[in-house]
Amino acid sequence: MSQIQQRQQRHTEEHATIYAHQKPKAANEDELMLCRLIDEEYTRHPFYGTRRMVVIVSKAVGCQVNRKRIRRLMRQMGLPGMTPSTSTLK
Repeated sequence: MSQIQQRQQRHTEEHATIYAHQKPKAANEDELMLCRLIDEEYTRHPFYGTRRMVVIVSKAVGCQVNRKRIRRLMRQMGLPGMTPSTSTLK
């Protein structure tokens, strides 16, 4: 094996195990508060998606909340966003 191939193999072996050893993080108080707000709003308006949920949760919290964070929390809680089906677009 050439020296370059050995270096590449060592590089891939090092990076292959990085994510296998990470443990899931425990939810902190901020995450739990956001989950509670999302759940309350979703109960009132189940047709709201992540974009509208960001606006409502951001107003309730008093600071900007990232859409990706809202999407991740909704997915973890099992709350699907409602999207129009193909039949409604015709």
